[in-house]
This record gives sequence, structure tokens and C-alpha cells, in this order.
Amino acid sequence: MILLIGPAYSGKEYFLKDTLELSQEEIEQYVLSEVQDLLAFGQDGPGQEGFDCPNQATELRNKMNKILQNENKTTEKPPKEELLEMCKNAVITTVSEVGGGIVPVDLLERQFRREAGTLAQELACEATVVLRIFCGLPEFLKGDESVLRKELAYAHLDHSSWFDGR
Repeated sequence: MILLIGPAYSGKEYFLKDTLELSQEEIEQYVLSEVQDLLAFGQDGPGQEGFDCPNQATELRNKMNKILQNENKTTEKPPKEELLEMCKNAVITTVSEVGGGIVPVDLLERQFRREAGTLAQELACEATVVLRIFCGLPEFLKGDESVLRKELAYAHLDHSSWFDGR
């Protein structure tokens, strides 16, 4: 898995479309976008086969709210573990950094940040390549260009001219 991290609107989508030259169809098929949103808000996810975005994301959000409010005393898998399993099937996963800035007053929001940060750490451990994207520019935190190209080639996505000029 390739993990792209960075603040919201920092150029992760630009990097996918313009630098890696992925089409919208490839992005919908191979990219699991903004997984922290699935963790908390249930926003639309990618077009992954077997992933019913609105229903599963809403279910994950509801489970997360129960866990954060300590109402879930069952042995159910937390949404974070479900997301980790889904991310392992994606070629590329993107996460927005949510831990920076002003610390929220609301306890639930602080707990969400903690869970989202832990999720990002666990994804980084699982990923073979981790890129921090800022202003659309990649910074390798784990792996390098050769590993990135190998991961993309495995999914037949290594058609970017970016690799040729480097």
C-alpha cells in the first residue's frame, strides 16, 4: 500500500492526477481517499468493489461514536480495525492530518483526533511507501521512488512520465 498524508487541500489529489497521471477511473478503482473521514463522518468513499460507501461509512461512524462515548461494551471490531483491513486492499490510501492546529474543547473531537492519529500511524506501519504531500510536492517518509514505482507497476499504474525525468 502507498500512503499519502498531508493537510486538507495540500495537493494529494493534484499529486495523483497530475504527477502520477492517474485518471479519475483509476483513482476511483485504486485509491481509498481520506480514510479519517470514514472513521468519523461517513463521507463517500472510493468505488471499491464490495464497499457500499454510504451504508458502511455510516455504520463505521455510528460504531465510532459509540466507542468514543464508551457505550460499546461488546467485542465488536472497532471501526479503525475495519478501516485498516479495507486499506490493505487499496493500492493507494490518502489521509488528511487532523492533529495540528488548535486543540478542540470538545472531548469527542479530541478523542476523534487521537483515533485518527493512531489510524494514520498504523497505516504508515503497514504501507511500503509513505509520502507527505504539501503544496502538491511529495516528500518520501518511507520507501523511495523505486519502491513507489514497483507498487504502482504491480497495479499497472506506473505510466507517469514523472519517473522518466527523475
